[in-house]
Amino acid sequence: MSNKDKAQHLRELAALIDSYTDKRHAELLDRLEAEGMTIKDPSPRWPSWRIDIAGVRGEARQSRDLALENWARAARRHALKLEG
Repeated sequence: MSNKDKAQHLRELAALIDSYTDKRHAELLDRLEAEGMTIKDPSPRWPSWRIDIAGVRGEARQSRDLALENWARAARRHALKLEG
């Protein structure tokens, strides 16, 4: 997969996340899990939600939903870097 294709894929996933107001919607979570999403709950060592999808991380201390929104922002920034 070329960098341009990877960038487009990241943008599509970010748009998918943005399209759902309910970030815990089953269809959204199923699609992201199919993309290899991992979620790490807060712990005493790392007190924030961490979400990794396609090598991009989003995190937030407040909620998993906010971590998904932060992932979408990070994915768009990473897509720009991939395109050079």
